[in-house]
Amino acid sequence: MDEMKISSGFLTGILSKIVKKTIKKKFGRDIDVKLNELKVNFNNEGKATVHLSADASLEKNELLNILKGVGLD
Repeated sequence: MDEMKISSGFLTGILSKIVKKTIKKKFGRDIDVKLNELKVNFNNEGKATVHLSADASLEKNELLNILKGVGLD
C-alpha cells in the first residue's frame, strides 16, 4: 500500500486556494478555506482512501444553502 501525505504550508496553501475557487464556482459562495493536511492511501486494487483535515469559515445560512445545493436539506 502506498501513501501520500501533504502537510507543508506551501502545498496546503495552494490546495486551499484550489478548494476555495472550486466552492466559489460550484456554489457561488466565497468561503475561507484552510487545508491543514491531506493523506491519500492507495491499495493494491487501485483504490484510494482520502483523509482531509481542513477549516472553513462561513456564516450559518451559507452552510445551510450549500447543504441544500447538494441535497442534504
